[in-house]
This record gives sequence, C-alpha cells and structure tokens, in this order.
Amino acid sequence: MKRWTIALPAAVCAFVAAVWLNQSVGHKEWEAIRYGVFVEPRAHPVDLIRYPFIFLYRRSHDEEIYFATASAILGQPYDQEALVRGGVPARFEHIIVPADGRWHTPYVEVPFEYPPLALPFILAPRLVASTYTGYERAFGALMAACLVAACAVAIRIARRVDPDPTHAARRWWIASALLLAQGALCIQRLDASVALFLILAVDAATRKKSALVGLFTGLAASAKLLPGLFLPVFAAADRSAYARVRDLALLAAGAALALLATLVLPFAVAPGSLGVFSEYHAERGLQIESTLALVYGTVHAVFVGPAPTTYGYGSTNLVGAVPDALAHVTTPITVLVLAALVVWTARLPPAVDEASRVGRIVLATLATAIVLWLGGKVFSPQYMTWGIPLLLAIPGAPRTRATWLLFFALVLTQLYMRGYYDNLCEQRAPGLITAGVRQALLVALAVVAVRAMRPRAKLVG
Repeated sequence: MKRWTIALPAAVCAFVAAVWLNQSVGHKEWEAIRYGVFVEPRAHPVDLIRYPFIFLYRRSHDEEIYFATASAILGQPYDQEALVRGGVPARFEHIIVPADGRWHTPYVEVPFEYPPLALPFILAPRLVASTYTGYERAFGALMAACLVAACAVAIRIARRVDPDPTHAARRWWIASALLLAQGALCIQRLDASVALFLILAVDAATRKKSALVGLFTGLAASAKLLPGLFLPVFAAADRSAYARVRDLALLAAGAALALLATLVLPFAVAPGSLGVFSEYHAERGLQIESTLALVYGTVHAVFVGPAPTTYGYGSTNLVGAVPDALAHVTTPITVLVLAALVVWTARLPPAVDEASRVGRIVLATLATAIVLWLGGKVFSPQYMTWGIPLLLAIPGAPRTRATWLLFFALVLTQLYMRGYYDNLCEQRAPGLITAGVRQALLVALAVVAVRAMRPRAKLVG
C-alpha cells in the first residue's frame, strides 16, 4: 500500500502531462473539426463531445514554427509561412531553404530565435516524426518527460528534509493540479527543459555541489539565457557553501564549461550566427504581457484609449516612442531589483537547520524567477513553467498560500490565452485586467517567498 501512496499520484501526473495535455490537434485540423461541430453537430457526435478539450488544448503556433525550423535545418520540406515572424528585418523573414536533404545552419541559413541548446529539443522529435501531427505529439511527450522529471527532482529535494510519503504524494497531486492550471502551454513550449535544468541546479545547491550548480545553471542559460542570472542568487542563499574561494571557483568553472560547450562553441562554428541572434532580440519591442507594457497599456486605455500594437518577432508588442523607451529600461531595472534581492538574501542570518537552509535556496530561486518574469521586456507566460517544480521543492508540508497564488496565476493565464487573448492584443479592458491581476498574484508570490526566507519564519500557509 505504501508503494502506491506515491506511485499512483506520480503516474497520474505523468498521464496529465504526456497524454491529457497532449491530446489536441493543429490549427488547420481544429478549424475543420470546429466547422463540422457547429455546422453539422449530429454528423460528428464524437467530435462534439471532444470539442471542448480540443479547443482548450489545441496546438500552438510555436510547434508549427519548431516543426518548420527543424525541417528546414534538416533539408526536409516545410511550410515557409510557418517561419514568418512578422515585423522583423528582411534578413530574418525572406529566407528560402531548399529541401535537399542537407544540413542547413541555424541562424545563418534558417531563422532561429532561441539559444543553441534549444536545437536538440526541436530536432529530436523531427527525427522520429515526418509529419506535423506526429511531430507535435512527439514534442509534447518530450516536454512532458522533462517536466515530470523536474517534478520528481523537486519532490526528492523536499523529501530529504521531509521524508513523510504522504507529503510526497500530496506534492504529486499538487503537480497535476498546477499542470492542469497552466494547460497545454507547459508542454507546447521549450520551457519544460529549462525547468528541468533549473531544478537540477537547485538540487545540486541543496547538496552543496558547487560545480554541478554552475553546470546546470549554465545549461539553463544556454537554453534560455535569463537563467544565467541565478548564479549569484545560489551563492547568496547559502553562504556557508561558498565561503571558500575554491567553491566559488568550482561554481564559475561549471557554468563556464556548460556555456562554452553549449553556447559559445555552437555560435563559433557558425560565423555570423551570434550577430544575427543578438540583433533579433535587441530589436524586439515591449511585449504586451510584460509588466511595463501592462502599466503603460492600462494608463493609455484609461486616459487616451487602446494603445496601438503590432505583431512582430513572434509576439504582439506595443508601438510608439514611449513603449520603445520602456523596453530599453527593463534590463537595468531587472538587474537592480535582482541585485537588491541578492544583497538582502546574503545579509540574512544563517539558517537554523537543514530544512531552513534548503528552503532558503528554493525560495530564493523562486523569487528570482519571478523577478526575471516580471522585469523583462518580454513575459512569455510559458516562463511560469519554471515555477512548478520550484514550488514542489519547498520543504515541509505543502504550502497552501504559495500553491494557491501560483495556481490562480496559471489559471488566469490559461483563461485569457484560450478565451480572449485578442482583448489583450487590442488593449481592451478584459485582457488588461486579467493579465494585470495575474501580475499582481505573482508579485504576492514573490513577497511570500522573500518573507519565508528569514530564519524561523513560517514558510507559507
């Protein structure tokens, strides 16, 4: 019976991630099903029953981009329209790659907006699936595997100081609930791989393995860039583990090795790729879901009317001199807030026991993640996938307040993304209000995490 205490909820979580969230179809097939359901519902009884779930979990355009990108790199036939990012310079948009069965260099020959470590996760499903339908299932299963593995590592972290199997089982149930709250977004983007690398870094930090902390943080940075900023937070959250120069050197060496192998060298072997990659992200505007965009959009809507937006660089962004200026200040603001968090964390009194030490590392990482989400000029909601394993790793009994804050933030995101994302694109009240409330919930979660880092503080709930 004890075996099933943990095995059953873990299996349910794996089913939710790999099967339930992975059940829908691509845009064209969804449109055909929608037409049949609404025009001739009696002729399509099965689709009529399935339609709510097909609609809720329908495949994202990002997967079409991944499939087209992988196909173009491998010299296989692809849909050129899938690579249209909108509003980007001509060098990124008008690239035609022949279907000649040969390797075509990413960035230089094939437009690619992600760092090099994302390539294996995009290419691997294409090697086993020749059609988009097969690719989307394989990609979803791969991301589900990464996410379930990340949850398993997180729960293992918590169990080192809280071995109660009923608490571990409860964490698995919470994991399933959080996956359902975020919806298909968590397995239709590359951020599940980042979540895995990040929680592995946290796991290494709790075990005082400095080199591995650097290595996994470096891998996370090679997949998404932003996670590189977690390094000083790990050092600040557990000063005893980095009291010697040797430990700091191992931390830096691990990160340097990962970045050299998976970021620097891939760019080096493709001359011009780093310049193309840097230009793409430097030119990107203020995305509508970012914090400053929501503030500006709300003020503009109240006093002037809906702010103008445009589709470009794969997202909807605000247009104008003020949004462009705000986009440029997001980085210094984020760095300043992160620096303040690092200093505050480093000045905390030593942890009183192992549970407090582990908790401080996890909570500092969670707070940092939220700073990075809210501070950037782009807030892709799939970034919140990183937070699911981090929440599960908080030691002690599962924490009610933190769980509910993240749960509702994920639910609200799924609500407007699936229900009325056009309202946010057009800067109308329902979209602005929903995204604004989501942002407020994340701020509250960051406050909860920071306050819980103090010695003997009641963690949450």
